[in-house]
Amino acid sequence: EAFVIPNKTGLNKAFSFLPGYIFEVCANDFENEKWEVSTDEYNNNYIYCYQTESTAYFRRLDNVFFFVSFFGNKNSLLYYFYVSCYKINLSTDNFGPIKDKFPLQTSNFNLVKWIQDTIAPFYIFRRLRFECQNKILSQDVFNSNLEINSKQTISDLFGTKIKSSSRIEITQNKINSFSITFNNINILAKCEQKN
Repeated sequence: EAFVIPNKTGLNKAFSFLPGYIFEVCANDFENEKWEVSTDEYNNNYIYCYQTESTAYFRRLDNVFFFVSFFGNKNSLLYYFYVSCYKINLSTDNFGPIKDKFPLQTSNFNLVKWIQDTIAPFYIFRRLRFECQNKILSQDVFNSNLEINSKQTISDLFGTKIKSSSRIEITQNKINSFSITFNNINILAKCEQKN
C-alpha cells in the first residue's frame, strides 16, 4: 500500500508511519518498548513491539489513519496506543469528531460478553464504540502542534459507560506522548521517533 501524504500538516507527518521507522516508548511501571514499522509479504503495514512481541496492523486511506487489528499483549504500551489511536482524522479542513466501532474481541471476557456471543446471530445488544476529536494548539500554517482526544465507550444491557479516555500530543509534527485512563489507572507514555 502506497503512502500518499495529501498535505504537510502536523497530523499527516505524525502519522506517516513508513517502513523502517523506529519509536522508543516509555512509561512508569512499564518496560521500555521499541516499536518498528514494517510491511508483510501481503503489503500490510504494521507496528511491531520487540519487548512484548505484539503487532498492530494499520492502514492509511485518504485523510484517515486507522488500526485494523492487534495481536499480542493487551497490557503493553503498543496496545494502549492501538486503543487510543484506533481511528484518526488527518484532515485539517474538517475537525469534527470521527466515530467507529471496536471489534468486541477487544473487550475483556465476562458474563455479558458470553451472553452476547451466544445470541449474536439473532441480536446485538453489546457495542464497543470509539470517538476522537482533534484540537489545534499552534497558530502556524502547518498546524504542527495538536492534541487528539479519544474515548472508548461500551453499551450493553446496563447502559453506556466510558471504558477509557485518551489524549495524544503532537509536537513539531511528531507524536510526543499519549495518555490513557481506564479503571482508575492513568498511563502517560513518552514517544521518541529515532529516525
